[in-house]
Amino acid sequence: WYPIWATALYSGCRNGKLYAITRDKVNFENRTILISSSWDHKHGFKDFTKSKQDRTIEIAPPLVPILKQLYAEEPESTFVLPRIREWDEGRQAEVLRTFLLGIGLPPVRFHDLRASWATAMLEMGVEPARVMIMGGWGDLKTMQIYMRKAVGFRSRV
Repeated sequence: WYPIWATALYSGCRNGKLYAITRDKVNFENRTILISSSWDHKHGFKDFTKSKQDRTIEIAPPLVPILKQLYAEEPESTFVLPRIREWDEGRQAEVLRTFLLGIGLPPVRFHDLRASWATAMLEMGVEPARVMIMGGWGDLKTMQIYMRKAVGFRSRV
């Protein structure tokens, strides 16, 4: 699960977008990933995102070696991230919750990793407009929902 959680935290992608990232969408030279499709366990793959707009996200420097290791371990895979049975079944939140409780941390939803990414980006001084574009939010009001959730979680830890 580590590469999946790391990619979620370093990219701000929703679960379905992470699951759908194929290797042809990754450009290591430019350190970018094209987000143009999504997946859910009810409907399968869709050639569009929730906002119906493709976007390009930056690959954070610490994520590069993680992704390259995945490529080396599974050179024939179409997908960037590993296929895990619980993830295929839509149980990623359950796995994350169990892991966090097991190491003595409060549980969070898988989707909260997205809010943590947005908050971290803003704390590093990235302009809110840029965070909105990278996260795929259409307006500041929506993005603030995620930011408040992350701040509320961080204040409990």
